[in-house]
Amino acid sequence: QQQASAQHNARAAKPRASPPSTSLGVVHEDEHVIAINKPAGLLCHPSPGFWNAGTVVHHLSTREQTAGYSEIGPHMLEARLSHTGEDDSFIPRAIVHRLDRGTTGLMLVAKTELAETQLTNQFKQRSLSKRYVALLCGRPRTAAAGTSASHGRVAAELGGAILRVDAPIDRDPSR
Repeated sequence: QQQASAQHNARAAKPRASPPSTSLGVVHEDEHVIAINKPAGLLCHPSPGFWNAGTVVHHLSTREQTAGYSEIGPHMLEARLSHTGEDDSFIPRAIVHRLDRGTTGLMLVAKTELAETQLTNQFKQRSLSKRYVALLCGRPRTAAAGTSASHGRVAAELGGAILRVDAPIDRDPSR
């Protein structure tokens, strides 16, 4: 039992990879929204292991300040009123969409209730346009170029220089 306890303590003491210590670059700000450039390695909202640091929410207070615009009100940093389905996470009202931890990209943050409602509805209705760009190292294996009714269009240029997937992106159903 002592050995098991020592192994547990050694695992618990093992340092975690630290998220990037960077301030959020503000691309746009007005009285209702902030558009930030989220760096890879930063989670969007607090969750297990990241309750006190390492998320966009934690970095909002140290973001670049845009002259003439107010801070995000504390009520926007409170928990969402509707259930998100993630019992082990804290998603504040300001976070209206997310990017994966390893993803760099533009992220919208609501500063007001009006922006929260409008943006949440637009994301739910998929009336906002999103574009994902991936840089690959090596040559991905792909099916022949063409059209598939269930997966959209896949186009590949000979030589592997361009690969375009025009298909919906969804969660892996097994995870």
